Parts: sequence; C-alpha cells; structure tokens
Amino acid sequence: MENQKQISDLDALMHILKAALGTGIYAMPVAFYSAGLFLSVGLTVLTGIICTHCATLLVKSSLTITEKTEKTKLTYPDISECACELGPEWAHKMARGFR
Repeated sequence: MENQKQISDLDALMHILKAALGTGIYAMPVAFYSAGLFLSVGLTVLTGIICTHCATLLVKSSLTITEKTEKTKLTYPDISECACELGPEWAHKMARGFR
C-alpha cells in the first residue's frame, strides 16, 4: 500500500464528482418535477451545504486524530476506529466494529 500513486487535486475532484453524480443523476428530473422547482433547488442547496459540512468535519477529525496518534496516513476505517478509541469510554468497545 505504500507504493500507491498519489492523485492530483483535479483527479480527486473528478472522483468526487463521479461519486456524487453517478446513477443518481438520472432520478433528478423526476425529483424536481415531483417537488417543484423552488423546493427542489432549495433542498439541493441545503443538501450540498450538509455534505460540505460533513466532509469538513471528517477532514478536521482526521487532522486531530493524526496529531494525537502520530500516524502519518489514515484511511476512512482508521479514522472511525481511532475516533472511537479516543472518544468516550463507552465507545471504546465499538472501535473494531466501526472499522
């Protein structure tokens, strides 16, 4: 895993767009038609804000965990496991399950 190629910012953006759009893009016209234009646009913006906030929390959590554990590279399962291990006492026993 150490020999993996680093991706550029543009590559990362393309992967995010590919994951976000995916096959769900086919359902968007039906959703907009059913909910109406103004409600659909408003909910789409709200969903974007929530997704951005969650991604920001994930990055901040990763940075905090990296500082506390002194690990150089954390994957998503590593972040969730370490968050449980560093969190409250009752969450410690669930750490492996979140991996």
